[in-house]
Amino acid sequence: MLNKNILISGAGQLGSRYLQGLSKCQNPLNIYVHDLSSDSLKLAEDRWGEANEKEIKHSVRYLTDLNEIPKSIHLAIVSSTSTQRPNQIAEIKANAIVENWILEKVLAQSLAGLNLIETTLGRGANAWVNTPLRNIPWYRSIKNSLKTVPPLDIVLESGPWGLACNAIHFIDLVVWFTNEKLIKLHTSALEAQWQPAKRNGYWEVFGTLIAEYSGGSKLVLTSFEEGEKTILINISDNIDEWTINEETGIARSKKGNEILGRLPFQSEMTGALVDEILNTGKCNLCPLIDSIRMHEILLIALLEHWQINMDPDAKVLPIT
Repeated sequence: MLNKNILISGAGQLGSRYLQGLSKCQNPLNIYVHDLSSDSLKLAEDRWGEANEKEIKHSVRYLTDLNEIPKSIHLAIVSSTSTQRPNQIAEIKANAIVENWILEKVLAQSLAGLNLIETTLGRGANAWVNTPLRNIPWYRSIKNSLKTVPPLDIVLESGPWGLACNAIHFIDLVVWFTNEKLIKLHTSALEAQWQPAKRNGYWEVFGTLIAEYSGGSKLVLTSFEEGEKTILINISDNIDEWTINEETGIARSKKGNEILGRLPFQSEMTGALVDEILNTGKCNLCPLIDSIRMHEILLIALLEHWQINMDPDAKVLPIT
């Protein structure tokens, strides 16, 4: 079997975990890890060294220049920051023919960035966005057990969990659960003052973000500035009510049904995900175009809030 060419562009914390996960692929791989930072490449190399050597049948190269990648890539994983991602995708596309793409969220910091991604890859691209709840067995079991008819009311509350950065995960979850489309976001219950995020140069906001969907479903996301980061999700309709506790791995309905599970690490999910894409050209992640439409509504709402409260001249939203 010929080795498949895999590119990871963005070799930091998340990209290095993707690399670890590739060690478990059944397809033999030629892996190209790209980053401008030598420190990030060193982190990736160290984490590759932590992988189980008995499972490794792949070659790995570490690059600082995209001109050095092969002209044919079977899968490109773009795990750089949102600041870089649109231009990085364009540069990869200019250097290689790419069959499949996995893009990290947040896709971009502006509508112009989203448009660049869409025009670069085109509507027919085999591309997905890694909002992975769709692909996690526990959440797939929860979806299959809901047996509810939309509209749903979904409420998520936790201590500080990175609402601006991570809202897209749960916005997409409701789209997947209900097969509805996101139509509007309300930001009036967010706190006015944004706070510096853990990653330098990026910002976060506390308070409540409310999402409306085309079939009447509603999602209420709240991030408290104080308290434990324990994500509790309540899902209700006129038939039943479920509570999902991501910390304990228990989903329980008022009727007494219970589903146990866990949120696997990215390094645990990558191998099977990449094999599925290489073998079938398909996967369970959110298709790129669907995610772009959700990202557009999210960026418009949060950028307006940022302009009103932080910087009236801002053209980009500093989240990642």
